[in-house]
Amino acid sequence: MINKLIEVTIACASMTVLAGQTPNAIRMATVEDVAGVKTDVSAPRASFDGWQKFSGGIGPVGCLSLTLPDYELAIPIDRVISIVVSGKVGEVVFDWRGQQRTLSGTLKGSLAGKSDFGDFTLAADKIKSVAFKSPPSNQGAAGSDQSGTLFLENGHQIQLAAIRRHDSYYSTAGYVIGGSTRYSHYDDILFMRGESIVTVKFEDLQKLEFDAAGAVTVTLKNGNTATGKLATGAGAGLEGWTGEADGFVFVAPESVRAVIFGSAPEK
Repeated sequence: MINKLIEVTIACASMTVLAGQTPNAIRMATVEDVAGVKTDVSAPRASFDGWQKFSGGIGPVGCLSLTLPDYELAIPIDRVISIVVSGKVGEVVFDWRGQQRTLSGTLKGSLAGKSDFGDFTLAADKIKSVAFKSPPSNQGAAGSDQSGTLFLENGHQIQLAAIRRHDSYYSTAGYVIGGSTRYSHYDDILFMRGESIVTVKFEDLQKLEFDAAGAVTVTLKNGNTATGKLATGAGAGLEGWTGEADGFVFVAPESVRAVIFGSAPEK
């Protein structure tokens, strides 16, 4: 249950297609641009910058990003039912695990596919409307994994399944010249206890609490408690929280004051 999200991503994954349903490869949509030109587009794909920080993986058809006042969503194009843009606000209707969702915000990214006039590409800020001619395929049930509840600075909560810590770092491994940024998601937290670095798996954690000074208090399921600073370095840092709620989500770390692992009560 999401009371309020800070930065949320619905990541893209390949979906199971049941008999009588239309796979995205042959789904068609009527796309109208801001100039009023309508185009029938088949095999639609989408993309946007910044998808790497989200867990769940970007599938072959990609996502559009939807920015809201407090958070961002990357909505898989193969889950979309319709998009209507009025001014700078886009309303996206989509299916997530059998439930229809409607959310509004600013679209980012681009939409591509095939049309009668050849390859089609349209920037998200040029979209007036998108209407798919068939419903999304069946998505299947969510997998089970470590869960957690994020308690935000604004008092809202987000419950996440398959919760992960996100970190990225620049690596020169395998390069003679230069390097690349690597993006990863982890099921543990690293913090400094004195001068040592301690790694704790989420499955052993009861609670994490963060303060404004940058300290973290770690409480284990066995009752042991320690306070220290979050670790830094390649793969050790905390650049965000990610997991699944009504989609795959990403939450900025500065928005989170506590995390309770497992089914958490109100705090």
